[in-house]
Amino acid sequence: MKPFNELEIKAAIEVALFRKAAELEEQKIRRADEEKNLPATEDSTGAPGGGAYLDLPEIKTILLQDIFTDIVLFLYTDQVAKEPIFKFSLEESIKKGGRNLFSYSQSTLQKYFTREILKKELFTHRIKKHEVFALLPILDKCTESLLYTGTMDSLQILLDFSDTEDFDDIIAIRDLLLKKKENRIPVSGIIALNIGKVDHNRIKTLAEGIHKIIVSTGKETTLSFAHQTFPAESVSVVPQSIIDEVVKKSLEPVVLSFLDKPISGYDIVHEIHSRYRVLIPQARVYTLLHDLMDHGYLEIRVSGKSKLYYPTETGKKHIRQKLNDFKRVFQHITGEGNGNYPADRNEKRNRQKKQFKP
Repeated sequence: MKPFNELEIKAAIEVALFRKAAELEEQKIRRADEEKNLPATEDSTGAPGGGAYLDLPEIKTILLQDIFTDIVLFLYTDQVAKEPIFKFSLEESIKKGGRNLFSYSQSTLQKYFTREILKKELFTHRIKKHEVFALLPILDKCTESLLYTGTMDSLQILLDFSDTEDFDDIIAIRDLLLKKKENRIPVSGIIALNIGKVDHNRIKTLAEGIHKIIVSTGKETTLSFAHQTFPAESVSVVPQSIIDEVVKKSLEPVVLSFLDKPISGYDIVHEIHSRYRVLIPQARVYTLLHDLMDHGYLEIRVSGKSKLYYPTETGKKHIRQKLNDFKRVFQHITGEGNGNYPADRNEKRNRQKKQFKP
């Protein structure tokens, strides 16, 4: 009906497929709720009717706060589900500055970080089969100068061992990193492993000495924390419906948060779905982007077949200011940071007790 290009058609089809998948998931959940409210009946096997749905938990989303301050073990079974998590962790580690190392057997994530790789903000290393041991001298070299007193640098890692045949070498790398931590060398990040290829004894061996463990068992299961020493304050669980509502109604700060680097409108829609499992019509995103362009806050540059949105210098200041404004409004609404929120009042009261303790 109107001029189009291949990327726009692809994006429209993908959004339609995402929406359909979400509708099917909602129908499944609705049926499960209905089954729970029905009186139990027995089928031909003697099992209660609808038994497959009776024990389904409510869908929730786990929110993480800065898990990149320690060595974290990430165990996964679904090769596809790990990519958004890896991409997010690399983005966060690059924001922290210092040195960043991404080591992998197979990955397509490098295309998202071409600029950072060229600027040597991110170093990549492909792990070849039966050459896992080659990582040992690389990690030694990356941490060597961090030994010097007064250095403000740090090393963030993401090591993905999707091929686990060289398990002894993986253990040697874990031991090296833990030893660096014991020697007060500022190294943090994720050791990722495909647990579909290892037995429980090896998982137990690998987990020794690592206090933060994340398990992802597929698209149906988000993240579970398998170790009690994981700091409770860094994890919160909220219903997915709340995430849906907040992202849809507060779309502007969500979109602004993606504009710290060149990005296409399609990638923003895709990222929102990958990170938050929320479907947003492309038109809403492009309306915000075009409004920013009209005010001179964004400009378009063509990269291959994609149109990337670049924040101008004025735009960078505007985006920072707008995000700070949104943050202050949210804090004002919830009462955080001004002593009105119950948790703030309790914390303040505890501080006062400690201050006047004889």
